[in-house]
Amino acid sequence: VFFYLGFVLAPLIFRLVEWTQARPAVAVAGLLVWAVINGLLVYSPGYAMQPVGMQMGLAAWPPLHLTLAVAGAVALCVAGGFLSKFASMEWLRWLGEHSLVVYVAFTIPMSIFRGVMLASGLLTDTGMLSLAVLFVSVISPVVLYFIVKRIGFGTFLFERPAWAHVDGPNAAKASKPITRPAREAA
Repeated sequence: VFFYLGFVLAPLIFRLVEWTQARPAVAVAGLLVWAVINGLLVYSPGYAMQPVGMQMGLAAWPPLHLTLAVAGAVALCVAGGFLSKFASMEWLRWLGEHSLVVYVAFTIPMSIFRGVMLASGLLTDTGMLSLAVLFVSVISPVVLYFIVKRIGFGTFLFERPAWAHVDGPNAAKASKPITRPAREAA
């Protein structure tokens, strides 16, 4: 459901982001309102911190949970659009454009790093461990991407094949049926 909504609502979300980019005060105000409402629903009665996770308050109710997840995804898009206007956030724009790089290659370094840290006892605080895992999970794939680009081998890991392009010049070529010469009658 979540991915389908993203597919269907993408044009509307892109228009919203474009609209809020032209109105930064509205973007910030909207993000603050979203954060307060989301926080109140997550930390409402029923919230409990447990050893292996947390129990959300009212936000745990499935229809509300999905609604808050969609609202959070939209808020991230608006926040990204807002931050993209700052020159100091150029790295974040690049990372957004290359999100497939992180998506494809984050799991192995994440799992290895987390396992080593837990087994060694070097990082035992959950918050610090989570932050360190986040950094390793994002930075490792980017480093791998630059290594692959530099040596020229393995680019297939990070680039969409020509036949899978949805738009652009390759889409027309990829979607044309393959024509074969007619066989001559014997």
